[in-house]
Amino acid sequence: MAFEVPLKVFISGDPANQDIIDEAAYFLHKRGYKLFNNDNKVLAETIAMIMDCDAIYMIDGWEKHPYSLIQNYVAVTLGKEIMFPSDGIFVQ
Repeated sequence: MAFEVPLKVFISGDPANQDIIDEAAYFLHKRGYKLFNNDNKVLAETIAMIMDCDAIYMIDGWEKHPYSLIQNYVAVTLGKEIMFPSDGIFVQ
């Protein structure tokens, strides 16, 4: 019997928007994704996490935060799936 391994997703966004990050994490987890995020880690640690993930979820306003810009660049360069709130992830 085969089973699906959950897609590993890194959540990227401005830590000042923790409420939005928490809301995204709730809905992504509810959909079965295995989640990773900044959690006050240094940039090198987040890049290593992104390398291990299947996708990156960009919180609205990510383009205003330097770490998120770099994280997005790394994910694009590595060919990771890039997910945004406009993709409908929050649909219940």
